[in-house]
Amino acid sequence: MAYAQLLEQYIQKSGLSLTDITDRLKEKGITIDRSYISKLKSGAKLPASVEITRALAEITGGDPDVLINVGVIDRAPEEIKAFITEIEDILWDTVDYILFNGDISQLRELITHIQQANLQSPHIGLLNLGDDEKFNSGAIAERLSILQMYSKETFSLSDKLELFLVVIKFFKKFNELPLEKVLSSEDLQANTIFGPMVIPKSSIHMIITSGNKEALTEDEGDFLTRCLEAYRIQKEKWI
Repeated sequence: MAYAQLLEQYIQKSGLSLTDITDRLKEKGITIDRSYISKLKSGAKLPASVEITRALAEITGGDPDVLINVGVIDRAPEEIKAFITEIEDILWDTVDYILFNGDISQLRELITHIQQANLQSPHIGLLNLGDDEKFNSGAIAERLSILQMYSKETFSLSDKLELFLVVIKFFKKFNELPLEKVLSSEDLQANTIFGPMVIPKSSIHMIITSGNKEALTEDEGDFLTRCLEAYRIQKEKWI
């Protein structure tokens, strides 16, 4: 869901008028006019700053972190948006492959790896599993399907990429592939998007989609590297 749509949803649910919202913003030390908020929720303006976005969500009873995350993505260059979409497609195609080919112990191991990752979203709680009898492969698939929906709409960029790395590394173990055939960097496990993460061009050898492995050309590897670099620059502007 785009920033404008989500903001409009928050405003409608709050029952507040734009004048009410501007008055409450003033109480928080933020002075903007009604027309600016109207343009934000119509999409005529790019998402507001983190400070204003957080205040708007709090005043209207929405989730500040979700609105901020959506705003960051909406403000990103088109090539970054395309890169994020491609990463998400690879991620969930890989999860589907593991679900289709894995046994219950492997699926539970995948869940454990995701739970132990440095993910900030509270929706990870969806993956809390009980005994094997209650949570069979079908139940795990259902939980992951729900998580997929939340991840696409509400996860921060850092959570999206962190989840991608966790799943791809598990897939490497799942298929017993040499590490360099997926993402080769000994530091990959220790570093997250919050720290220095370098993926050398030579480490990207294939893309996995719908269970199929596709080799990348050098130009494609260069493109993915540039996307990551552009993402890091964009993220620094929002910290």
